[in-house]
Amino acid sequence: MEEDDIFYLMRPMPHGMRILLGAAGLFCIVTPAWEFRHAFLHPGWFSLFFAVILLGAWSVGGSFVAAAILGEEQRWRVADGRIDIDRRNLCRSWVTTVHGPDVSATTVKEIGWDSGPDTYSVVLGLVSGEEFESPTFEKRENATMLETRLRERLHLD
Repeated sequence: MEEDDIFYLMRPMPHGMRILLGAAGLFCIVTPAWEFRHAFLHPGWFSLFFAVILLGAWSVGGSFVAAAILGEEQRWRVADGRIDIDRRNLCRSWVTTVHGPDVSATTVKEIGWDSGPDTYSVVLGLVSGEEFESPTFEKRENATMLETRLRERLHLD
């Protein structure tokens, strides 16, 4: 296998998805706070009821905002004997390098969907316990081919 024979895999986090997640989260946080503001201007026993609703909405909204900020995109650079996984979110960017001895298992994972056909991805299980999932494929054969190619590159066979 040639040293120059490098290929890349991408798991993007589209900017549109980040914007939609952030907007949905802010909507869940701001709208109930604005609508229930009168319940807290004159506190009473009934304010507790609205506080529970408000905290529930804020927990959902906070989860959406966290997903928008912390959701990562990955770019795998697969070379002979190593995989460099460039991971980025809005807060930071870092690279994880995987060598053959770091891998404890490779598997093809089936992802079931109610709204369409099942998809498949390759999961790299590391000795450290971390798992990295490849982009999805519509056919199991394609995922199996990628798994074989990754195992060859990492000299696992």
